[in-house]
Amino acid sequence: MSPASCRGSRRNNTHRPDSAEFVAAKKALAGISTETTAQADGSQTQSEIRRLSTKEWGPADRFTTYEHGAFLVDYPADWQVTGDRNTALTIYPKGATSAETVAYGTILSAFTPGRGGNNLEEATRHIVASMRDTNPGLRQAGNPVSISVNGRPAKSVELVGTSAVRENNQPLPERIRLVALQGKNGIVLYMVFIAPGPDFDSLRPVFDRIMRSFVLRD
Repeated sequence: MSPASCRGSRRNNTHRPDSAEFVAAKKALAGISTETTAQADGSQTQSEIRRLSTKEWGPADRFTTYEHGAFLVDYPADWQVTGDRNTALTIYPKGATSAETVAYGTILSAFTPGRGGNNLEEATRHIVASMRDTNPGLRQAGNPVSISVNGRPAKSVELVGTSAVRENNQPLPERIRLVALQGKNGIVLYMVFIAPGPDFDSLRPVFDRIMRSFVLRD
């Protein structure tokens, strides 16, 4: 997947045009190949992304809080943040990204749906379809399920695809968890949790803590 915000973009007559943040999210999950050099923030070119060890994810018990303009969220203190308090965020361990791809981490973004915007399940389907438009190899694993994020109704769905992480010259499978919840003024906020398939369950407690900490600001 790629950094910046969340993935997906679908041309659909029943929805307003994608917001800038939604477009950014699309890029983040697109898995676009790039030949750029290593970045100053420690990200890698796509060809250099390697599987990270548990130690490289950082201590799972040291979290800090990011105060976004729309929400508060906790994340591992050793992870890096791209974005600012007014845009989508990408949060990831060092070495987990290239210029266009997130291999390990979390993307938090939002968009304003058109008709059907009050239907969270429909909004979730829209996000999934948009992600698949950008990354045709992505497929949904099961139906969205109803959950709660700090007392707010939410939908969760998992997807599988192909990771930018390679081992033995072969790409690893990728697992993605999308969590969408209704925000204020018709906005749908969503979190995308990304990791190579063999590492996703080990990172799930970190992802769950990020999700549980997510609180909309008054």
